[in-house]
Amino acid sequence: MDFFGLVGLAGTFILGTLILLGLVVLGVFAYLIAYGIFWLIKALIFCLLVRIIWYPKKKYAVLVYSDSPNWKEYIETNWFPRVSLYAFVINWSKRNDCSWDTNRLAREIFLHRSGVRSRVEKAEEYNPMVIIFVPWWKPRVIRFWKAFKDFKHGKDYSLRKLEQELFETLDPKGNK
Repeated sequence: MDFFGLVGLAGTFILGTLILLGLVVLGVFAYLIAYGIFWLIKALIFCLLVRIIWYPKKKYAVLVYSDSPNWKEYIETNWFPRVSLYAFVINWSKRNDCSWDTNRLAREIFLHRSGVRSRVEKAEEYNPMVIIFVPWWKPRVIRFWKAFKDFKHGKDYSLRKLEQELFETLDPKGNK
């Protein structure tokens, strides 16, 4: 085979590789768009279900916490009296018990918004957290993990700030 034959063969190989690479990139791009559309549709369905099912019961939030000694007693003492009026409470430590299935919608909303079940995003700081549907079409996610980590080391500013946001959003009139 002469020099020009090798150049032609190499050019064909490079062109084929570029086409294959382009198809792979296009496939990944199409997957990400489809995943994003699916996520948005699922989020919209959850918002509508909250509006239809929870709002008449005056419930519009999900509180997720665990039995961690860093926050369990604090949350049960300081938050439950105010938050349980408006929120469904899920204990992450009891996720393998039957009790975790008592409110499937709350559980599914938590899994959707926290990233725990996601293959794309890495789940971080999902516990404790509160998901508030005020307004119902635009849920607000408040993650408390870092604030409690700081609180454990004597820094309470971020926890107080997030608590203020939580209580003002849940009960703007300040009823205790």
